[in-house]
Amino acid sequence: MINREHPLHIQQEEAVLERIHESHSSRETVANDISAGLSGDYGEKQTNYYFKQSQLQESYTYGRLRLWHEDYFQIDKLVASRNVLIPVEVKNMSDELIFTSNGQFIQKKQGVEIKYQNPLSQVSIQRTHLERWLRAHSIHTLPVEHLVVFTHKTSIIRNPTNDQQVAERVLTVENLPSKINQILRSHSSPVISQHQFETLNQLFITKHEPFKIDIFKKYPAVSRDDIQKGVICPRCAKINMHLIRDKWYCPACGHKDTNCHQEALYSHFLLYGGAITNQQASEFLLCNDRQTNRILSSPSSGLHRIGARRGTKYFMPIDQRPDIFFIK
Repeated sequence: MINREHPLHIQQEEAVLERIHESHSSRETVANDISAGLSGDYGEKQTNYYFKQSQLQESYTYGRLRLWHEDYFQIDKLVASRNVLIPVEVKNMSDELIFTSNGQFIQKKQGVEIKYQNPLSQVSIQRTHLERWLRAHSIHTLPVEHLVVFTHKTSIIRNPTNDQQVAERVLTVENLPSKINQILRSHSSPVISQHQFETLNQLFITKHEPFKIDIFKKYPAVSRDDIQKGVICPRCAKINMHLIRDKWYCPACGHKDTNCHQEALYSHFLLYGGAITNQQASEFLLCNDRQTNRILSSPSSGLHRIGARRGTKYFMPIDQRPDIFFIK
């Protein structure tokens, strides 16, 4: 099932997984990608509790904020206050995490060393992008401080060369409140007005563009013909519901439903994007044209209509706001 609380690209992967055959060669790859994505998402959401334990006041935190300036950049967590902005790279990684003298980052797990991209370098680049984005929007005075936070309960940070940047900016999640408080002491006075702050936060929301994937490019072994058409039964998950007198009926388990086509249409938009025509919806839902027209025209479908007659198309507004919460 697709969980609409998950990041958009994970929802897209979930839409693939529920519609490709159990024996498909890409099924394990898609499932592993979902698992890895959810692990990262869990780590990012875990930080919310620790932000609230700090001395932050009248502040917003944004999750997975993705902006454009010369190129796209995405910040796992961004703390926004009138005093300072704090982009945070969040990693849900276990065991020994080693920052070497030559800038490499290595995870040592059960005696095996695996090299990953250095998260401190990642967040430093994001900071530079953010500062340029701020200047492009005529915001010149807000200082920016960056951090790397490891959220896994078994994370052990190793800094064998006592690198100052690692010591100051890399930490485990339980130390996040004290680090935030330390940054706030260094930036104790507001540098923008309340009006400027609200304008900035509106900019973050309106300029945010969530990360999406092209399913058929990411998984080249998955073709459009591999995507099973039809409405999925919310009880038994079989893709074989029939529309009989404006009610969906599952011959496998006997379940009846009036609105389960909404989830199927949502899957279509996740998989293919863009707008949908009556014919495309009819083919995907496995309905006749008259049934499909009633579905698409119903206010309960949640669709917006554009065009007229044969040029009529429908699109579904998908929530694309960043994950936000406000700290009073």
